[in-house]
Amino acid sequence: MKSLTDIRAAFASLPEDIDTDQIAEATGRQPSSVLRNWAQDPTFPSGARGPGGTRLRKTKAVLAWLEKQPFAQRENPPGPRNLAERARALPPLALRLTVSEMAEVLGVVRQAVNYYAANYRPGTADRPFPAADDKRRRSWPEVRAWLLDQDPQTVEQTPLAEWLATQLKIRSKAAEAILADPHAAETGDLTKRFATQLGISTPTAEALLKANVPALAPAPARKRRQPTPGRMLMAPLARAVGIGRGSLYNYASNHTPDSDDPFPAADDNGARDIEEVRAWLTRHGKNPT
Repeated sequence: MKSLTDIRAAFASLPEDIDTDQIAEATGRQPSSVLRNWAQDPTFPSGARGPGGTRLRKTKAVLAWLEKQPFAQRENPPGPRNLAERARALPPLALRLTVSEMAEVLGVVRQAVNYYAANYRPGTADRPFPAADDKRRRSWPEVRAWLLDQDPQTVEQTPLAEWLATQLKIRSKAAEAILADPHAAETGDLTKRFATQLGISTPTAEALLKANVPALAPAPARKRRQPTPGRMLMAPLARAVGIGRGSLYNYASNHTPDSDDPFPAADDNGARDIEEVRAWLTRHGKNPT
């Protein structure tokens, strides 16, 4: 994409109404990119159908829209000409990133990353853009190498523990221990260093750490135990037989499996058979009056 200065100069020579091809030529984008990305924005000038059905938009309105966009605010806007420079400035940390995270790291809109993924697919390009995994994440070292036009067979990767050891000036073993702490991503120092290194927000840095370091990943939700018909845990069992839970615990602890008439045993889920408990209470005269 051209700089805003070049775009203004190009728009100065355009007629009052312009079509998609003229917008693309004036901005240095592909017509398909203008339609797929900009024209989908509800704030982009809609225009009207001209002769032959071609959609025409007001030149001044399109330029005014462009001038308000973050990607056009700098004289060297994000794009193919400076993405390599940005990638070179970042270490090849062993990370897997989503499109949104990749865009934040590179300082571009997510449509720019999607553009490469859509237009450099396997079978359509000599060097396809690195593929996403089943969680829609891509290897940052592979993407970095692709942007730098490096040999994909010799991709550099910096383990996070190695990076952290250098950052904190500690031994690798100590860095590994920090990354093995489930609460490490919630500590300000680690997250802030990570955010500063990649030029991203603190929330994104924390999310990246949790997504890429197994020990920091949120613990999976425990499945609720499904009650077996006719069996109950102590609290509902006490209510069902009409005896206090404390009394049931007392019976279970005093009438162990090696006693003459042990209290009904619990299964692996801690549940006991209701009828067996009722029968035991009857035998021992413990039924509520």
